[in-house]
Amino acid sequence: MAKVKIPGGITAEDFLTISKHLRGVLKETNAKQVVLRLNETGKDEPAPVFVGWVEDPELTEERLEKNEPDPGLFRFADTTPSTTYDKCFRNGGDPNERNWKLPSHLKERKPKELGQASKAGVNYLRFIGIIGGDGNARRCVGILSAGFSEKPDDFTIEKVDKILKRWAQSSSSELVAFFKGTFELGGPALKN
Repeated sequence: MAKVKIPGGITAEDFLTISKHLRGVLKETNAKQVVLRLNETGKDEPAPVFVGWVEDPELTEERLEKNEPDPGLFRFADTTPSTTYDKCFRNGGDPNERNWKLPSHLKERKPKELGQASKAGVNYLRFIGIIGGDGNARRCVGILSAGFSEKPDDFTIEKVDKILKRWAQSSSSELVAFFKGTFELGGPALKN
């Protein structure tokens, strides 16, 4: 089976598979939301494509009461630039944070980034690069983030980082295996 390009080849079935995996991350991290972006095929520089968003039941209920669309469907395949995405690529995909209550982080945020997460009350993100490829061809192909209302304690952050690393960077990750088997992955090469 030929691999498909991002964003053009992503299907509704892919979206459902991605959402299923993200619900697993949401459950394990106890986050309010989990978001996934993959890099556009053929791009070696950061070129984010929004491919997944899941939220906890409380956020879903609030969103439905306001009659707002599901952010995963609403934003699916959008290519809005992201300072968080850029930052993740600059640091080689290592775990990092965004705390939107800190003026220094808020100042870096682009206007379109102020949307969904802020409306949902998500003020703190832990994020990590998704590593695809093998050996010398390893790439940071996207980012996986878990969002919380407030910055968790250090113990919780350490636990969340381990969970994100397992989902985004482990050779045994079903999510990474799905990406490698389905898509022509783009993104910057990692130095070994």
